[in-house]
Amino acid sequence: MPVARPIHTVGIAICTLRRPEMLRDLLRSIAAQDVDRVRYRVSISVADNSPSTEGLAVVHSLAGVFPFPIEVDHEPTPGIAPTRNRSVRLLGPTDAVVFVDDDEVVKPDWLSRLLDTAERFDADVVSGPVHARYETTVPGWVVAGRFHDKLGPATGTTTGATATCNLLVRRNIFEVLGDPWFETSLALLGCDDTHFLERAIRSGGRAVWCDEALVIETIPAERTTLWWLVRRKFRGGNSWAIVQLMLDPGWKTKARLLAKGPLLIAGSLAALPIMVWRPVPRVRALRTLALGVGLVSAVGSLRYSEYAPRHRVPA
Repeated sequence: MPVARPIHTVGIAICTLRRPEMLRDLLRSIAAQDVDRVRYRVSISVADNSPSTEGLAVVHSLAGVFPFPIEVDHEPTPGIAPTRNRSVRLLGPTDAVVFVDDDEVVKPDWLSRLLDTAERFDADVVSGPVHARYETTVPGWVVAGRFHDKLGPATGTTTGATATCNLLVRRNIFEVLGDPWFETSLALLGCDDTHFLERAIRSGGRAVWCDEALVIETIPAERTTLWWLVRRKFRGGNSWAIVQLMLDPGWKTKARLLAKGPLLIAGSLAALPIMVWRPVPRVRALRTLALGVGLVSAVGSLRYSEYAPRHRVPA
């Protein structure tokens, strides 16, 4: 059966910030992709947000032996949004752009799986799973709870807005949304990708899941604490609500958030006493509580800038 909208050119966009060895591992895993190079023309871009430009040095050290064309540039404006915009601009016009993070590595069939799913399901956006790989030994409840894994439904299932840690987006979405695609006012909040994908779906883009396009993310020790997990969930609620208020300002959106947030808070508080001796359910309840507080805080105009300099870490 002929493909409705075949993809011929695909660019892989990478943003990096002070992770030179992880970036090197990612690029090596991309170089090992088992993809039909006659059918697909693949190119890479790397946008380095570090003042020290460690990422540029890594790319230059690999460029002579890298199997795909690769462009690299420095993005001086702090924040992931301007860096994402630069990474897309570096690629030029391609049929699709694939995003992957600099603390990840990809399986050999990763790219071909994303491309096949986009063509087979005539999708504008394709997301895939992310599994955690821990740098150090972590408590058993962290592994059992799979708090760092990003999981999804069966391949071809329609999804909502996800994230750019493992994502294919067709060129027509970029054309509809216009440059700058990622909202720079959200650069330090960490939700510019949610804003981008919400607009993509609202513009009529079809988003589906590809469960075989697996990415492995390296998780440092500082991200395996209860405090980090709860704080990240609070940020998720706060930033998601901010995006909803930006796209649908007004009392109806506020009312929905003010209804949902307290329900999550109340349910979590009711569940905590019976989960006190069960670590995984207890942590889930605490994270749901933080999510609800994050939703309500956004209605109160709090913007939690996780990537501001006082506690800025790579995305």
